[in-house]
Amino acid sequence: MCKENSLIRRRIQQIGIWIGLGLFIWQLFQSVEKLIDSKIIFLSYLPFLLILFSGLAFNFLQMVNWKLILEGLNIFIPLRDTLKHFPRTFLPRYIPGSIWGYLSRGEWLVSNFNTDHKMNIFSSILEVLIPFSAALFLLSGYLSKVNFGLYLFSASFSIFAMWYLFEFIRKQLPGHFSFSAQEYHFPLPRWLLGNLIFSINWALMGLMTMGLIAVFSESADLLSLWSVGNLWRTTLVFCAAWLGGFLVLFVPAGMGVREVLFRLLLVQFMGISSETALIVAVSSRFVSLLSEGIWLLVGMFIKDG
Repeated sequence: MCKENSLIRRRIQQIGIWIGLGLFIWQLFQSVEKLIDSKIIFLSYLPFLLILFSGLAFNFLQMVNWKLILEGLNIFIPLRDTLKHFPRTFLPRYIPGSIWGYLSRGEWLVSNFNTDHKMNIFSSILEVLIPFSAALFLLSGYLSKVNFGLYLFSASFSIFAMWYLFEFIRKQLPGHFSFSAQEYHFPLPRWLLGNLIFSINWALMGLMTMGLIAVFSESADLLSLWSVGNLWRTTLVFCAAWLGGFLVLFVPAGMGVREVLFRLLLVQFMGISSETALIVAVSSRFVSLLSEGIWLLVGMFIKDG
């Protein structure tokens, strides 16, 4: 009976991966189509390598962060296996509902590393909370202009209090949902490391956004764009747009919601035109999809250990 259930889960996982791949290609096609329809004019080609590097580095650090989360729970996955299977097994997240990618990857862990489903659920919760925590930490920096005490409270809560709150809730969950056993304890240093990695990741997305603005901007003085202050602003804009897209669970990968928020925030905080902001928002989705597609291809060429 267990073997039959395992076989059914694997079949469902495979179906989910193929559906996710189809939706991934559809999103990529939609992004390209919107870019073509916008009749964009490339005013500068130099930032393209920086833009693509930022997208690829983001995906790489995302995979590294997942690997380190598992190591914090005493599950050790070789980096080669992570790079090979993470992009493929995570494809079902493009199916509306946002959880299918985590379930698909969890099934891969069960089949190949003999982990239990409960531990996979726990690691997925951490994988969601850490980027969320890092984004809130960076966004709290904006409060420093309003009230420094409020900023310190918000930043501390995002990093430290959220971990303690998470630990408290973990120990209080009843019965079948309980993660109270010591094996589910996630060390604070590992939590801080994950937040550091994703803070770098969000900064990479800010850098990508600055590159896209440079590509499509109508401003003659592009040198003024490249500043620490603008990197800070584009990073906050991306974090806020990502949080908005993430919280709308029924939209696959936040498509559409993130772009609308991204456009509005770019206009307000970067002072660019609405048309340019729209192209930047759509292009950022395209770069994210392109980067993920490249890692999918890289995984295909990595041999099994």
